[in-house]
Amino acid sequence: MRADWYLPVLWHSAEEVFELARAHRHRVFGIENTGESAPWDEDLTGPALFVVGGEANGIPAPLLARCDAVLRLPMAGFIPSYNLQAATAVVAVERLRQLAAS
Repeated sequence: MRADWYLPVLWHSAEEVFELARAHRHRVFGIENTGESAPWDEDLTGPALFVVGGEANGIPAPLLARCDAVLRLPMAGFIPSYNLQAATAVVAVERLRQLAAS
């Protein structure tokens, strides 16, 4: 959809991004179908970096290992995972809900 036509896009290596997040005291959350906690079971209100992977292969294992928590969205039926936009939207709305409640 060429989001870079409408939004500024900055490219950095994952290593750089993780280092900057840690230096600025951000918690790092992966959003992946291998996660162990639902978004509403984690405190998403503080400074945070959310990591999402490609729909085909997800987040690479070395990056998942560096996350403070890996969030999994509950699913039912035959669907093994949600598409990237749907998963990101669910976590974003949960963060906004938590921020409004705090």
